[in-house]
Amino acid sequence: MFKPFHNIQRHGLRWLVTLICFTFLSACSDDSTESGTSGYLQLYNASTNAPTLYLQVDDSVLAGSPYGDTSSYYEYDSGSYEVEVLWQDSDDSLESINTQTITISGDQTQLLVVTGDINQPDVLTYNYGNETLDDVFSLRFLNLTAQDNSSLDLYMSAGTDSFAEATLQGSFTVQALSDSFHYETDDYKFYITAAGSDVVLFETDAIEFPYNTKYIISIMPNTGPGESPYSLDRISQSSTVLSFDDINSSGAYRLYNGLVNKSINTYIDTIDDTPEVAALPTSGLSESHSLAYGDYSLNITDAANDSVLLKNHLITLNANNDKTIFVYDDTDDGLSTFMLNNNKQISLYDHSVQIINFLPEYASLDLFFVRSSETIDTAEYRSLSNNFATAKNIILPNSTFDIFITVDQGESRLLLLKESVTFDEDSGHLFLTIEEPTTGEYSLTLNKQ
Repeated sequence: MFKPFHNIQRHGLRWLVTLICFTFLSACSDDSTESGTSGYLQLYNASTNAPTLYLQVDDSVLAGSPYGDTSSYYEYDSGSYEVEVLWQDSDDSLESINTQTITISGDQTQLLVVTGDINQPDVLTYNYGNETLDDVFSLRFLNLTAQDNSSLDLYMSAGTDSFAEATLQGSFTVQALSDSFHYETDDYKFYITAAGSDVVLFETDAIEFPYNTKYIISIMPNTGPGESPYSLDRISQSSTVLSFDDINSSGAYRLYNGLVNKSINTYIDTIDDTPEVAALPTSGLSESHSLAYGDYSLNITDAANDSVLLKNHLITLNANNDKTIFVYDDTDDGLSTFMLNNNKQISLYDHSVQIINFLPEYASLDLFFVRSSETIDTAEYRSLSNNFATAKNIILPNSTFDIFITVDQGESRLLLLKESVTFDEDSGHLFLTIEEPTTGEYSLTLNKQ
């Protein structure tokens, strides 16, 4: 139940007093809308194991939306349209997961949300009005957590306040899109509790709402290593979705040893008798280690003789971060490291592959992913100019590839490695490292992120 305006203002949250009508959330309905003859269509990919999804409207296929993103905000004349949701299979053809007739009405938005398991997805359709907004923005809430179909309470406070000053916005059931709330443009914090509880399960940092426009806050399952089961997405009238994690969650890290012929021990902050990671071999990837968010120094010793190889190297883990630290030998600067975010999303049909060149004698490598009907010259999937000790990403579908790793030598092309790899629904997202584990021998290593 909303508090009176003067009470909410005292707690630091400034409300627009337009709440004359009453709904199940005590929010104002959309009686005041813009007049016009066109409406809008948008897709939100909220299925945690979905590949990039596409909208086809009548005969036009629109740009794709990966997990956690929306499509653009498409405008259409009022009328009925056949709308399909598609994904691209390993043969590069588009497969339909849902077909329906959508009626676009003047000054209305049709939001299609794909959630659940992509093998049996829920395709939800929401229709809401396009309000005239003067000096305020509108905000709706959508609970997509599917946590035993229970409701969640969501609180808001001003960006500089805490939960003690927050006000309850409502108790939101799974898959129900709320009516619109109106707020002055400013920074706000969000908090989630179980229905009827005052124990905070999730808290954001201050989130900026700078424009007089429409937003949706989607409550999503957390796919990171943190303790909170929730995350938030802020959806707007663009294809950019901003995601927010619980600010109190721990992070996690792993280590990858890219050194030649050398096992390592690693320590956080202090070198003592118990390394966090012990005797990690060349080309080895450690188990995941939980660590409270913050800044730390990384120290590395030679596992064979305890000589210090790297000392006081700064690493930062933010809340809910899941990262891999890569250790390698920079021929100019000695031992060095860099960090990459791990992608833990389940991906049944396509895979994010981070390519890392650990061959200092080859400043740039070209990779070709060649299927049985292709050659290097005709390969659709390729990653060119992979520089030393940097990561470059490519998205690959389920298929069998011959991976050719080449380097230019004058007018010629030198083949360094060729490996056959099959990607399937169990492959996940991967790191592909090209290295020299033993002097004079090159190798290609694939590890799940």
